[in-house]
Amino acid sequence: MDPPCRSPWQTFARWAAAGRRVAEGGLHLWISGCQCPVCGSRNLDLVQIGDRPCLYSCERCRLVFHDPRPTNAELRGFYGGSRQVPGIGMSPQEAEIYRFHRNYCYQAIGLGHHETQLGAEQRRALDVGCGNGVNLDVLLERGWDAEGIDPNREQVDVLVSRGKSAAVADLEQAVAEPERRGRYLLVTMLHVIEHLSDPLALIRATANLLAAGGVLVFETPLCCDLANRDHLFFFSGTSLYILLEKAGFFWQSHFMYVAHGHAHDNIIVLASRA
Repeated sequence: MDPPCRSPWQTFARWAAAGRRVAEGGLHLWISGCQCPVCGSRNLDLVQIGDRPCLYSCERCRLVFHDPRPTNAELRGFYGGSRQVPGIGMSPQEAEIYRFHRNYCYQAIGLGHHETQLGAEQRRALDVGCGNGVNLDVLLERGWDAEGIDPNREQVDVLVSRGKSAAVADLEQAVAEPERRGRYLLVTMLHVIEHLSDPLALIRATANLLAAGGVLVFETPLCCDLANRDHLFFFSGTSLYILLEKAGFFWQSHFMYVAHGHAHDNIIVLASRA
């Protein structure tokens, strides 16, 4: 079926709306003195994606980001509300494929080597944004004493009912809890950092969760996933490297793969405290 033809007025209105968004984005950039939240550069370009306002690209580190962004409290309310949690209703076959893929990624970045250096009684891990708990299952199978946090109370209640160790919290709340300081030898964040309001500040604070010799593992899509409206940040490899360096971490290894059913690359990174 051929697409419906737009009238001249509809075409004009569409282009006028796009022009207004560009003008608003440029005005915000000029008035606010916006700078890259990772590398600090002020050499920014306005990115126009459909009707999305105020999306900018850093010429230095190639980070693409929203400005202004919701506060952590606003994000907590959004992700903690009644919304579909990815992975709910995963079939046993899908769960098995996920476990195989996740273990492959962990081995590819050298997590297995890190695990061999630890005694069983030391393997305490925190999964940030644990969602439906499938990564918790993988960590438990690998011998970790794993617990999770997630802002979605309904999902946490399901995990607790299944015997998992999980609590209602986001990363900002977790790093502020004294009992978590220096508690973990592994912190995992799978598709979390692109949803944070200030990833640099929170990754820096995450170092306080790690015991001596602990490592951070995170996974995120790369920049080409600009169509996702839930993401506040779209990272490049350069921006991730700068982020870790400024946050006090050392980039140890990484692995990249194309996500199943998507047209973008994912990167999983293993980092230690510098």
